[in-house]
Amino acid sequence: MAYEFYITPESYKIAEQNGIKKCTLERRIRNLAWTMQRATTERPKKRMNIQPWKILAEHNGIKYATLRKRISVGWDPMRAATEPLVDRHKAMAKVGKANRIYPMQQIEAAIQNGVRYETFRGRIKQGKWNINDAMTIPTMNRSAIGRVMKDGYGRATRQVREKYKKEVTA
Repeated sequence: MAYEFYITPESYKIAEQNGIKKCTLERRIRNLAWTMQRATTERPKKRMNIQPWKILAEHNGIKYATLRKRISVGWDPMRAATEPLVDRHKAMAKVGKANRIYPMQQIEAAIQNGVRYETFRGRIKQGKWNINDAMTIPTMNRSAIGRVMKDGYGRATRQVREKYKKEVTA
């Protein structure tokens, strides 16, 4: 599809009848590569005057760029100018609580039993442990691993885990 960069006097007249200025028509065709049909018939979008809202927003501690962005994404100008900014730390904490997979009580119980959060999470996700075992069985040090593996070398991990569980509780 070839673009027509020559604008005829008739095109200028059509654009003028549709409320399109000469410089707007030229920019649409030569810079933006619009088709002649679209450039001459599509009316320019009306921009909202946000100067009155700018004063209210600055009074409320909201920057002009924030006000414009809020309005551009569909906020009501009054709400955009008056609603306070959200503290990022509070917002992230709220999102963290909403997306939490494991309840805080289980995480605290695991930490009291000497199991770090990363270990607790890894045992469930990668080791396929049940939640109760993952939070109650403490992590093994090298000597404990040696004692368990002395007899259990080659057996399934679940059997080794059960043996260690019995050893710890006894």
